[in-house]
Amino acid sequence: MTPAGKCRRLATMLGAKAELERDPEIRAEWQYIARGYLNLANQFERNGCKEIRCGISPKKRRNRTLQLRKCAMTPKQLMKD
Repeated sequence: MTPAGKCRRLATMLGAKAELERDPEIRAEWQYIARGYLNLANQFERNGCKEIRCGISPKKRRNRTLQLRKCAMTPKQLMKD
């Protein structure tokens, strides 16, 4: 599966998770993340990228990891084929 396809699949999964969420703030966060994955998929298609590369600084990566630990799903679970 291409990186764009993976991103679209994740966006669909996160959108479904948002639909099931009762808390409006949390639902909005899941929808925001899903839109981000759709934007990323569009960038992959537009730029013809074949792989996902991360350019996040270590401090931001640490903060993002701490945020993801609060979620029910881990990044590895989200990225499974």
